[in-house]
Amino acid sequence: MLESLNTICAEELSSPQRWAQWRVSERSRQVSFLDSARKVLPFGTEMAHLRGATLLEYAGHWDEALENLKVCLLSQNVAIRSYALALMVFNEAKARRTAGPHDASLVDPAVDTLLEVLSALRSGRDSSDFSLEAEVFVLYNLCSLYTMSRHYRKAMQVAGEAIYISLPLKTTNLTSAARMSYALAALNIGQTHEALQEYQRVMNIPTANGRQKLLAALNCCTLHAAHGEDVSAARLMDRVREQHGDGEEVRITWQYLRAVDGLLPPDEQVYSCSEGDTERLTRALQLLVQSTDPRNKGLLADTLAELKNWQPRSQFSDAVAQWIQSSALLKQGKPFLAAQRLELAQPLYPLAQVLTLATKIEIALHPEGVETEPLADLARQVQRVLRTAASPEARNGLAEKLALWQPLAAAFVAMSPYSTSELVDAAMPAIFVDGKPIQVHGVPVPSRLPFVQLSLEAFGIEATVHRDQSVERERMNSALTVPWGQGQRRLPVVPPALLIFHYVRLAETEGPLWRMAGRELANSHGLIPVTMGANLRMERLRLSELLAQLLDEQITTVQFRQQLSMLKQGVKTA
Repeated sequence: MLESLNTICAEELSSPQRWAQWRVSERSRQVSFLDSARKVLPFGTEMAHLRGATLLEYAGHWDEALENLKVCLLSQNVAIRSYALALMVFNEAKARRTAGPHDASLVDPAVDTLLEVLSALRSGRDSSDFSLEAEVFVLYNLCSLYTMSRHYRKAMQVAGEAIYISLPLKTTNLTSAARMSYALAALNIGQTHEALQEYQRVMNIPTANGRQKLLAALNCCTLHAAHGEDVSAARLMDRVREQHGDGEEVRITWQYLRAVDGLLPPDEQVYSCSEGDTERLTRALQLLVQSTDPRNKGLLADTLAELKNWQPRSQFSDAVAQWIQSSALLKQGKPFLAAQRLELAQPLYPLAQVLTLATKIEIALHPEGVETEPLADLARQVQRVLRTAASPEARNGLAEKLALWQPLAAAFVAMSPYSTSELVDAAMPAIFVDGKPIQVHGVPVPSRLPFVQLSLEAFGIEATVHRDQSVERERMNSALTVPWGQGQRRLPVVPPALLIFHYVRLAETEGPLWRMAGRELANSHGLIPVTMGANLRMERLRLSELLAQLLDEQITTVQFRQQLSMLKQGVKTA
């Protein structure tokens, strides 16, 4: 029996089941595609030319494959001719996928060809199993073309057909390939849970080929991270590395996951990736996390340059790229441009959703910012994403990512009427507490002036002092720099005064709960720290006075802003 599985005869080539069994046997014995082709081609039949051409294409010997496909294209057998045409489209699609994204006009001719092929197959009189295999292969390639042109719902439809037609054939790899295509299309229209389930099905099929199981597992890792399930992603990645080693695909995915976590060291070389969007996004995230340290603001320009004039290949990556660009522009002090980058953003999964919402919140909190959506609605949406997350692990993971990448927005939502316990735990430590001494992240900091400066700058007030602050900067760096992965990270600091102002501002339209949130934060964390020196005394006293009046409802938000504008003008002319 074992010997029969290791060999195949000319008559068996037309059997999908027997062909699949033989291919499994060849892979288990580590026979190359090229060597397998050399075993099949001598049979000389049309089917031998087709099977051999398929193996040659996989081996990268396309010119030799074309010589054999010419025989198939002249065949009177509709199924053989259809399969050959589909294989040619498969090769062309693979080449275009490597080159980059394409619009529908470049893909439509190939789609039309395959639709004609499919119609001919279905109207023919061939009732063999191979005819069904050919139909599945045509549908599989139609799915690839629809995915390339971002017609994801059509891609899901034809991939679903391919799955159902392949099941009676009992050819695991054929069904698994269709499932992988279905999952990719589902992922790109936001049906990430359905995509995850399909990838998991492929992973759990004992007879699925190793490469399919590897890619399915890596996609599951990415999807776990996209849902905030960092522990699950790391656990699965450990299994993948143990079972499959650290091959190219594994290294690329593992590096991307660490970049999303902000854990990719600045000196680590990013692996090149000919297909997909991972390389650019990984490099941009590597730069963006470094720029969270105020001393590395210059890297924001490098982050933007990395994504300049670049179009992601998949819709799954669109929102990530737009968020990175918007976040970098906002950190450069360009809130209007930052808002424009998010204008058409359609985040498809929880992590991209909360990061996009959080960036919109921070744009609104900027002293020169704009509300692209009502601020209270944005906070409500963040709360909804966290509350509807699939598990406690996902809720905690999303909250931690929010506090990592958008700490101001995380703190704003955490202390607002739309808070969640996970956000409070992740974000509240960054809000400094005025006391003797001031504390932030649970650490006492003996310097006070830097916190005054942060508070004033949050309102757009110039806070430069003309004296040496090197000792104070060193104390801040010492208190805020912590071990992080293989390196260090500077923790963020959020001034409570800014949050208090916006809570009171929203109370005028959203109701008294927001004012209560502002007053509670003022009582627990203070407004503007008091300093003994003369530096910034006038600005500090005036801003503290205005905030106190606003909290006590002695002035309105409009009056506060008028007085704030006068204060800024006074600073400029002083």
